[in-house]
Amino acid sequence: MNNLINKIREHNNSLYVSNAVTRLTHIAKNKRYHQIRTLFEQNDPMFDFEGYLRILESIRPELDAGEIRPHYAGCENEAYGHYSAIQDYCGYKSSPIGMIMEHGVNFSVSLPSNVNMNETFALLFQSKYKNAIVHEKCPHKLTFCIGPYIHYASPLYDAEQMNKWKKKYGKIALIYLSHGTYQNNVLRNYDAYQEYAEMYTEKYDTVLFCVYWRDVNRKVYDTIQKIPKAKIVSAGFLYDPSFIRRTKSLMQMADIVVVDEIGTSVGYALYMNKKVEVVNTRDVRVMDSLTLACVDNQKRVENALNSGEIEKIKAVYEEFWGASCIKTRDEMREILEGLEEIRVRSKGKKDRFQETVEEKINEWQKKDQLKYQLFKSALE
Repeated sequence: MNNLINKIREHNNSLYVSNAVTRLTHIAKNKRYHQIRTLFEQNDPMFDFEGYLRILESIRPELDAGEIRPHYAGCENEAYGHYSAIQDYCGYKSSPIGMIMEHGVNFSVSLPSNVNMNETFALLFQSKYKNAIVHEKCPHKLTFCIGPYIHYASPLYDAEQMNKWKKKYGKIALIYLSHGTYQNNVLRNYDAYQEYAEMYTEKYDTVLFCVYWRDVNRKVYDTIQKIPKAKIVSAGFLYDPSFIRRTKSLMQMADIVVVDEIGTSVGYALYMNKKVEVVNTRDVRVMDSLTLACVDNQKRVENALNSGEIEKIKAVYEEFWGASCIKTRDEMREILEGLEEIRVRSKGKKDRFQETVEEKINEWQKKDQLKYQLFKSALE
């Protein structure tokens, strides 16, 4: 059976066949993933953090082994609820097979790590920063720059609930600390939570520590909850469709956003017109040229924020989060519709992508100028 599957993978030219084979060979893992995702979707850490913590404690061995993830074509687009938010925004549901959204802002000069370029004909980024990088290596891939993903998410909570929290917590400092990934965990000095809280409790009524789902554990929870005027919150599970919507609501409540590492949340806070402060950034050991470029770019963003100069902040916000790239509902719908048309016309065959893209662009030039302009520019 394994030999047959390997031969199919080796000689296969269809995304649909690849998807079927991947699903067939990961039935148990996908079933477990959907079980766990359902548990998280039934819990909201803003109302029941203890329940959220119990779920995480129950799956800790699987979590540490990096086993809690889906296995099928397009599954990476489920992360953080970005693709779900975009579909809701433009009112068009489509398959994500053959396209990929970069998870967040990657400050390196490499291709996105979550992309299998052989099975992708389109990529979505926030800014134009990665366009040249992609097209230098893969000139026929469509790249769409759509601005800060948080723009497309509707707040998770209604005005009544938000007002209740605002009255309860008063003036809020929302703190995002650097977080772990499947590849590495953050080693945290637990005294740092007290240190960060003391920096903001004099000017703010409440300090909310937004802790990434992988980093939530009993010690972190107990440590933060014992600090006067501090509270632990979380945007939720990586594959929770409400992740980005919950993030938007948290930032709406905040009066200031604080980070100890330059990441995607910085641009989201700037989009929400929040003051951003950077504290105690860690020294990073530079291992290679790719890491050096990433560190240099993060340092440029940090320096701009620390300068307080509006024009400098606007410049890095544009460069990495694409403020001017935000799409209207009609534009976003045209993009998703066009990708679907390409996928259907090509029948999911990888060696037909380039030809099909050219065919469709020529067709749209005659009958759909908006779609034509969007897809033509995605090749530039």
